Amino acid sequence: MKLFTATALLTAAAAVPAFAQSIPAVRAKIPFEFHVGKAVLPAGEYDIMDGLNRETIHIRSTDGKHSAIVITYSQDAPAMRPAEPSLTFRRVGGEAYLASVTRPASARDIRGPAGDGYTVLAVIKAAPVR
Repeated sequence: MKLFTATALLTAAAAVPAFAQSIPAVRAKIPFEFHVGKAVLPAGEYDIMDGLNRETIHIRSTDGKHSAIVITYSQDAPAMRPAEPSLTFRRVGGEAYLASVTRPASARDIRGPAGDGYTVLAVIKAAPVR
């Protein structure tokens, strides 16, 4: 019985990372400091991938020193998604916020600070991570 339980737990644990990587990760070079949820990340090169489920995205610097996980929301109009992966940033006051991540099979929005006083700061192209 213990062997069956251990085997079942190992099988379930192995399935979690496979599900988390169901949509390919993308990499982008971001030339400015930016906010992701409550985290502030410095300029640099970042990998963007699914978190533990489809409602979260994990953003991690390629040097492994900085990362954030944020809850996302599906974009309403899949037909209007760009063909290439991209990250959209908005400016609120003097700060940059990651607003959305578009990947080949997924377009996700990130809730930013409240209020209407924002403008699109940049749309940065991303490339699939191999």
